[in-house]
Amino acid sequence: LYLMAGTCFRNKDFTRSQELVEELQLEMQKQKGSFKKQFLERQHLLNAWNQNYTGAPEKALEEIQRIKNPNLSTQLAESTFYFQQEDFSSARKCMNKWQHSDQFYEKKEGLLWVVQKNILEILIYIEVQQPDLVEARIKSFKKRFKKRLVELKEYRVIAFMKLLQLYFDAPQDVVEDHFHKRVERAFEWKTAAREDIFVLSFYAYLKAKMERKSIYQATLE
Repeated sequence: LYLMAGTCFRNKDFTRSQELVEELQLEMQKQKGSFKKQFLERQHLLNAWNQNYTGAPEKALEEIQRIKNPNLSTQLAESTFYFQQEDFSSARKCMNKWQHSDQFYEKKEGLLWVVQKNILEILIYIEVQQPDLVEARIKSFKKRFKKRLVELKEYRVIAFMKLLQLYFDAPQDVVEDHFHKRVERAFEWKTAAREDIFVLSFYAYLKAKMERKSIYQATLE
């Protein structure tokens, strides 16, 4: 049930995902708490993701905050939710909990989690207007991750970072036609139905800037 709920969420079938999350909750209750330790946080997190992407961000954050001693995936989700609501100080506060090195986090969560964490940090630094940190983090990101992302054929991450650098260098150009055309040429586009939800979420940040919308509005669209 957990795996199916997660798959439906990643495929943006939020209604079916939520139904499966509720079935998971019922089955956990039937088992007299035997699986509570293993699945309770995952259930809360999936519920939060579904709430967030169906226009109920406040409920998503409430669901996250019900979790005691949240794991790293939950912490990253909470920071992401705050970021999408443009509550950058709260997003940064969540981010400041990560005191260990990326090498430490990669061993625990894997490379792509660390990549997402680093991109989110860069976006937060852009929004809180800390250009020195943005420059340093983008430079570090390229040095440490580009070769490995190429090996994994994660070319869209590299393309996104190039566009992010362009936006950071000349933010006034983001609404111009030449920037929009650059974005269109940057990716091998999939249909919205086939695209990964987290890839879409990062792109939504640029889309929000291009169309002068809120980050959350662009994300839902």
